[in-house]
Amino acid sequence: MIGARGFEPPTSRPEPREMHFPERSKKWVARFSPFVNATARKNFTRSRTTRREALQALREMIQQYESKGVTAFDNRDLTFEQLADRYREAKMIEAQFVGERKVAGMRAQSSANSYWRVLRKYFGSKRINTIVSSRHAELCGRQRLVGDESI
Repeated sequence: MIGARGFEPPTSRPEPREMHFPERSKKWVARFSPFVNATARKNFTRSRTTRREALQALREMIQQYESKGVTAFDNRDLTFEQLADRYREAKMIEAQFVGERKVAGMRAQSSANSYWRVLRKYFGSKRINTIVSSRHAELCGRQRLVGDESI
C-alpha cells in the first residue's frame, strides 16, 4: 500500500524468533524480539543447557508476550531490595482508622519492620527470578538462628 511517504509499513509483522548455540557460553540461547512500537524491537533471551529446554523457554516467552505483552518481562531484573522497598512504601504504613475500624495500614508495624530488615539483608541484591523459596527460606532461617554471615 502507498502512504504519504510512498510506502505503508505492514500492520502485523512476524516476530523474529531464533535459537543458537554460542561456542563461548556452551549453552543454547532462545531469543524473541517483538516490536514494542512501530519501529523499535525489544530483545528477550533465555539460556538453557539443552536445545529442548531452550525451545520450551522460547515457547514460554512467546506465550507470556501474547497474553500479557511486554509488561510481563519488565520485572525480570527486579531485585529483592527494590521489591522490598516498594512493599514498604505501599503497605508498611501507620494504621488508619475510621471510628474503631482499621481501613488501611498495619497495626503491628514494628514486627513487620524487623521481618523486612532481616529479609532485605539476607536476599539483598538477588534477582527475584533466582530466589527458590524452600532453599532460601531454610538458609535464611539458619542464618538468623546461628548468626553466621557466611551462609
